[in-house]
Amino acid sequence: MLLGDALRLHGYTRHDLWLDEANSVAIARHAFTEIPAVLARDSSPPIYYWLLHLWIRVMGESEAAVRLPSVILGAVVIAATAVLAFRLAGERAAVASAWLVAVTPMAVQFSQQTRQYMLLPLCAVLATERLLVYLRGGRTGALAAHALALVACFYTHNWGLLLFPGFVVAVVLGPRDRWRPWGIAAALALLSYLPWIPALRQQMAGSSYRFIEVLGESQHVSLLPIQTLRLFASGVGNPGEQAMSLMPEFAGFLVAGLWVAVAATALVRQPILKPAALQVLAIALAPLCAAAAWQAIGGRPIYFLGRYEIMVLPLVIAVVASGAVLLFPWRWATALMAGWAVVLAVLSWDYTSAVRRTYPEPTMARALAPALHPGDRVVFTGLFRATTEYYLRRSGATHYDAASFPPDVADHLGWHFDDLYDVEAPALAEAARRNCPAPGHRTWVVGSNDPTTFLLLRILGTCSSMSKPFAARGRPASSLFLAEPLPGSS
Repeated sequence: MLLGDALRLHGYTRHDLWLDEANSVAIARHAFTEIPAVLARDSSPPIYYWLLHLWIRVMGESEAAVRLPSVILGAVVIAATAVLAFRLAGERAAVASAWLVAVTPMAVQFSQQTRQYMLLPLCAVLATERLLVYLRGGRTGALAAHALALVACFYTHNWGLLLFPGFVVAVVLGPRDRWRPWGIAAALALLSYLPWIPALRQQMAGSSYRFIEVLGESQHVSLLPIQTLRLFASGVGNPGEQAMSLMPEFAGFLVAGLWVAVAATALVRQPILKPAALQVLAIALAPLCAAAAWQAIGGRPIYFLGRYEIMVLPLVIAVVASGAVLLFPWRWATALMAGWAVVLAVLSWDYTSAVRRTYPEPTMARALAPALHPGDRVVFTGLFRATTEYYLRRSGATHYDAASFPPDVADHLGWHFDDLYDVEAPALAEAARRNCPAPGHRTWVVGSNDPTTFLLLRILGTCSSMSKPFAARGRPASSLFLAEPLPGSS
């Protein structure tokens, strides 16, 4: 736990907040009761955002404050995975699993993100562990806790629904007299999700899925689960950067292959592991369900390599560690787990030691903040609004009129696709014209390299005096434009 906490806290504020993190804060800043309606235009259920809303009211909005819940959740996942592995193969498996989760780079990485990606695996582990307890002993309390954790999965991320088929298989592999009570509990869990169905349908009707289509064009659906195993074993995911193994590519696939070999061999040679491990593996096949759903819903991509499948990482680690301690003599297993934990700890420490990504919004916000006058309008284009507004607040700039262009982007700050708009449409031109500065006022444009931005700047050029006050600073500050009323305008 101490090592896991140290890795998660090491350099966890070295990066500025990026788009998705800033969008998390923007959503959490809404009134508690407004968050579900806001998310219906975004892409997630509300539990994490409710928790973040309560957190920032007490702890504030600094980078350290808003990332700390994920650090805490990441630490709890270590303990929860140990308990799950204990159910599979006893104390030694629990110890080995805890060490692996503590140092696995992907688990460390997502514990440093202001996102729901550590709450999701925690809920999945708890639901799985309580199910195993119920299937073995028939305890009603364990079944109730499993159902509650299942509801938490559903309301944490839409991918939580993809755990359900695995739970069905896990129950079918268990005693028949447990089927009916579980079916009732599962039905109640699904009924509790009915209030969110209209929001889910609204999300599915939107275009947020297209960011996966745009950023994951080279992804082959059939190969995604194999790539996921490679990331689980030695890599990092894709929260604003490239998903990759931290080892040379061949070594990354080799280690993933060893994971599969250890788990498969242990299942064959260790009958004591087989029933429960097969149940856990059935649940851990949620990424395959995602790949199948991708095809079933008309080819709309829902599987973005190195992100959502983090929810089953602890399940896979618990099975692999359990297989290793049962397959090898204890001394060999200890040496294997300890050696691998050291390798992963070094990889994680190195990964969290340096700034690996930079974004333009903090620089633009820090340039713009001291230049703003009370009553100025700031028009955000593209995907700039959530992060730029966050850093404007951090710089003390709050007295301005915020707007988005195109205007409907204000409803979904986490995604924007410029090709959805017809720049020849009169309505879009009229929306741009409404940003012309009134006498005594000014309009700033946080510019992106999109056709709609060029339309906005062209129309503002017909009704105002345009300038680039920070051109001498170079990009990205030179992407800030100032529109002032024309001399003599009224």
